[in-house]
Amino acid sequence: MTTKLRKLFESELKDYLKSNFDLGSNVRYLKNAISIRKTKQNESSGYVGFRFLNNACGYILCAGADSPELLQFFKK
Repeated sequence: MTTKLRKLFESELKDYLKSNFDLGSNVRYLKNAISIRKTKQNESSGYVGFRFLNNACGYILCAGADSPELLQFFKK
């Protein structure tokens, strides 16, 4: 995969992810990730990121969430 194609793909993917998230003040857009921070009204946070793996010649998409409701659910 050429560098030009990688940059184009990453730009399109970031734009797609941005269009599917609420543009609130607690949402930060980083180079290859979107981070959702905790607020006073919302005790949950999350992360969506993507990375290119050179040895696999492909991308990995990772997502994480921290939520009191989820923790209580899994404790039961």
